[in-house]
Formats: sequence, C-alpha cells, structure tokens
Amino acid sequence: MRTTRTVAAATVAVLALTGLTACSTAQKAGNEAAHAAAGLPADALAALGLANTHLQSENSAKITGTVQQPGQAAPEHMSGAMAWGSGARFTGTMAGAPGMSQFSSDGTVPFLMTGGAMYMKLTNPTTVSQLGGKQWMKLDFAEIAALSKNAQASSLGAGMDNMLKQMSPVQTVRAVSADKGVHSLGAETMDGQQTTHYTGHLTLDQILAAMPGLTASQRATLGAADTKIGLTGEDVDIWLNDQALPVRVREHATTGKGAMDIDRHFSDYGVPVSVTVPSAADTLDLAAMLKKAEAAAKS
Repeated sequence: MRTTRTVAAATVAVLALTGLTACSTAQKAGNEAAHAAAGLPADALAALGLANTHLQSENSAKITGTVQQPGQAAPEHMSGAMAWGSGARFTGTMAGAPGMSQFSSDGTVPFLMTGGAMYMKLTNPTTVSQLGGKQWMKLDFAEIAALSKNAQASSLGAGMDNMLKQMSPVQTVRAVSADKGVHSLGAETMDGQQTTHYTGHLTLDQILAAMPGLTASQRATLGAADTKIGLTGEDVDIWLNDQALPVRVREHATTGKGAMDIDRHFSDYGVPVSVTVPSAADTLDLAAMLKKAEAAAKS
C-alpha cells in the first residue's frame, strides 16, 4: 500500500544514532586548560557525565537538525521544540523526507508528537480532497507496528517516548559518557556560544545498548538491519556550553549504502512545549484505517 510506505519513509527522520578521533598528550593538556576556563570538568568523561546529569532535569529544548540517511539523495530537515521527559511531546516541521510532496505542496510538513502518536498536517489540496477534507493524519506507532509484518518496523514502534529520546541529546550523551576513548578538541564558538568540543566513537553494540526501552529481541532486530547495510559504529561530536548542556550533537558514519549524518542543534533548554491535538473529525487515523482494511480483506 503506497500510503503505508510513504508514512514509513516520512517517519525515518525521527531516528538518531552515535561516534571518533585521537589527539596528542600536548593537545590534551591545552584542552584541559580550556575546560577550566569554560567552567567544565577538565576530564572529558567527567564533563559528559555532568551533561548527562543535567539532561535528567532539563527535559525540553528547541531543536533544528538534518538527517542524511544512507543512499538518500538529500538530507531531511526538522525544527521545533521538544520535551523528552514524562509526557514526551514535539511541535515543529519536517522537510525533505521521501514522499513529502504527497502531504505538502511546498515539501514542508507541520507535525506534532504527543500521547504516543504523531500528527502530520496535510496541506496538499489533492491529498486533502482524497481524504474527504481531513487536514491531519495520525500515526500511532505502537498500533501501526502491531499491524506490521515487518520485524524492524515492530522494533521501531516501541513507543513515542523512546523516539523522542533518540531525537533529543539524551541517548547520545549517555552513550558517549561511557566511552573511555572520548576526548576534548578544545574551546570552540558554536551557535554564538562558547563551547567545548568533544569527540568519540561508539561501536554498534554500544549504540544499541544505549537505546531506551527496547527488548533484547528488538535490539537484535535493529542490529541485524544495521549490520546488513554495513554499519559497525559511529563517530560522534558534542559541543557543551558552560552549563554542561549540549549546543550541538552530530553523529556520522560510512555504510555500504553511503554516508549517514545526523546533526542537531539545541537551544532554550527548559522551554515550555505545549501540544494541542487536532480534532478527531479533522484527522485520518492511519492505524484505524489499516485495521479496517485488514478486517475487510478477511471477510
């Protein structure tokens, strides 16, 4: 069903992963001095551990980012505000994902995430007309995954909270703060702020272990899919401000199907994130539609 494939492609932008480098003893000594000036611990692991702690209390931020998937011609773009703690939610836009023209005339789609579901605003007049004038599409990932016969899709439908944590800096910082090879590249200005730049490398096992809320079977399924495209690990770069909060997080790797690059910029930590769900009368529930089609096919 073309609608199902398009929705699957459109939701790829909500995934995130992790990453590398080496430096000399002299460089490390200089970087330690830069840390002290920035008010961060001199030790890279200690600084990232502090960031991990701060992210447990700072549960929201504004985000802009790009996602380059292996084999995809151009990157996807997203921007908005997100809360990743209890009651995870997001409000913003996405653009560049395959099939977006079916939803939007200009390729940019407003979307919301709350209560375990994503709501996509439909602005393409043809699509709105085909759906009886409904201007929103609801994707309940858990329900869609339950209906899917694809093991990877089922694994990725574990829950909206987990997906938002993957978009947020939480998962990456937690994984890298346990990487003994992580180190500082020194002070850099990023997005108008004084930051300290850290770099590291994570293996595929470390990436999967850091993903929240998945069973061993789900992690194995995702690991098999990553291995199939030649992904064995990722390089990661994190820029922390003087409050030990990530200003930028970039994860990148080379796979058998091309480059993968996930680059996110964060600001305004603690920003209120309010999401108003569109009315049911103006919303096409994809999971309900698929259930109805499945029941009709069996009858």
